[in-house]
Amino acid sequence: MSPKLIFAAISTAFTIYGAVGKIKAAKAQSQMKSAQLELQMEEARLQGAVKKNAAAVRLQRTYATQVALAGHSGAQMGGSFNAIARADYNAFQQDYRLIGTYVSSASSQLRIGQLAAKSQYKSVKTAAYGEIGQAVMGFGKTAYDAGWDPFGSTAIRSPAGVHGTAASITGSTQHYSATAGGYAGAGGTLRYK
Repeated sequence: MSPKLIFAAISTAFTIYGAVGKIKAAKAQSQMKSAQLELQMEEARLQGAVKKNAAAVRLQRTYATQVALAGHSGAQMGGSFNAIARADYNAFQQDYRLIGTYVSSASSQLRIGQLAAKSQYKSVKTAAYGEIGQAVMGFGKTAYDAGWDPFGSTAIRSPAGVHGTAASITGSTQHYSATAGGYAGAGGTLRYK
């Protein structure tokens, strides 16, 4: 095997090794990013639950304070108390919905981030497979140009691109049987200088 082929084989091997390394690194990065975003989604859900609980506790304290103040003053609980309680409850419901919307929005944004990480991994993977294919094809071309036959047959190739099988070699003359493209055909003679 010629030094040119050896170099091409080593170059191809390193290219394949590097491409596989890129795929592995992109996969690990995608998984890590996805796990990180999953944690952030869980954190957003937890913050939402804490805020909803805090809003409910605020409402209960407001009711308790109003009842205690009304009882302390000796006033009867009537229409104005009910109106205040209804207004407080409506404010609580609005807070509750806003917190739910915040959690939903944050989760959606983080899911989009996960999809982007997975898409980036697929893109790197596709590009790496392209690099592998290009390297293998480049090696194949180099090997073909050098006349290397990986299967060990006696196939020969003339400078004009005529392919054939050596029938006999005598001195500096070689007799062959072939036509352009490697199909069986008329015989001929190649002379070497």
